[in-house]
Amino acid sequence: AKADRVKAELENKVKALEQELGTEKGHKNSFSSLLLQEKEKNDVLTRSNRELQDQVGVLETGKKAVADKLTEAKRELAGAATLRAEVVRALQQELCHRDNSVALLQAKNCSLQGAANRVRAELEEKATDLEGKLTTETLNKESLSSNLSQEEAKNDALTWNNQKLQEKVSRYDEEARCFRSDISKLERENRRLYCDLREQKGLVSSRGVQLHTNRIKITMLEQKVRS
Repeated sequence: AKADRVKAELENKVKALEQELGTEKGHKNSFSSLLLQEKEKNDVLTRSNRELQDQVGVLETGKKAVADKLTEAKRELAGAATLRAEVVRALQQELCHRDNSVALLQAKNCSLQGAANRVRAELEEKATDLEGKLTTETLNKESLSSNLSQEEAKNDALTWNNQKLQEKVSRYDEEARCFRSDISKLERENRRLYCDLREQKGLVSSRGVQLHTNRIKITMLEQKVRS
């Protein structure tokens, strides 16, 4: 009965751990879904970053083209100082504007990349924590399963010992019944001998010896029964 109670308690603990493990797996799946969503967002940010880099490249190309135009304009407008100065100012302003646009795009790209890195680090930390919890729960479940197996083995051994003891008790009961039957026979014989003794006073001596012998046998059999 004790082994059955221990077995039931261990089975309940295993079921509780399996339920908790299922819950942790659900949390892990939820975090995996969030990680997938954040990865998709990160992919979007990466694509945006590439697009921004492409725009930066275009602006750099435009900057070079403007610089080339500025050089060409300087050569062409060498004789027209006023016009050349106006054109140069306009081109310089455009060049400055493009430089500012490039700087803004680069700053935005750095900000987006930093945000993506922070999100990735947070999700990786959460995933690592969940994997650690899952590993711990798995080890606890394996330990409980091992304890349950040991208790079942002990229970089997106790059952086997109980069967053997029951067989011995049955055998002793059978021997006791035989002894009691022999005692009854000897007691009947003693009563008959007592009757013969009263009827045959001449055989007192021999019957007394027989009676004493029977008493010894009865005592020995009773000792066997009690043992």
